[in-house]
Amino acid sequence: MRAVSNSDYRLVTRALTGDRRAGEALVTRHHGDLFNLFMWLTRDPELAENLTQETFVRVWERLSQFRGESSFRTWSHSIAYSILSSHHREEARESHALREYALRANAHPDARRRAETRAALAEALAQLSKQEQQVVVLCKLQGFTLAEAAEMVSRPVGTLAWQMAQALRKLRGLLAEDISAGDVQPAENR
Repeated sequence: MRAVSNSDYRLVTRALTGDRRAGEALVTRHHGDLFNLFMWLTRDPELAENLTQETFVRVWERLSQFRGESSFRTWSHSIAYSILSSHHREEARESHALREYALRANAHPDARRRAETRAALAEALAQLSKQEQQVVVLCKLQGFTLAEAAEMVSRPVGTLAWQMAQALRKLRGLLAEDISAGDVQPAENR
């Protein structure tokens, strides 16, 4: 027996039968609430939007599992918290890996400069879209050709070439800002 009988449950039922407008209505109704949740927890509008979209992808993948034992809002928020937890775990792994890498790199001559350069690059890469990050890492850091990278990520070569140009332009700007800000301001003000 459902604990809550509401219009969301009816929209879910209709969406499961292929009613696209019902699915759009669910997104419209709950997008702002989920986005606000992520904004409060991340304080980053772009990340909040990405996590909101990822939540809706997961919601649609699991929509047939919604039984109405709790409200759709509660159910979708539990998925959102799971996604946020995964995001935090991934961030922690990346941060730990960067620290470990920096420690190993510091054992060599000129290691501090190389470690700082790598850290600045990693920070700048994190500000790119996931697609832009992929193409830069695959082609510029891993040495794959655009054609090889396009095959790996199942996107056209032209799309990757455009994303590469956009990503490199953004990286140049971000790294230039980092260098000029470092000359003028302490690191905690950047």
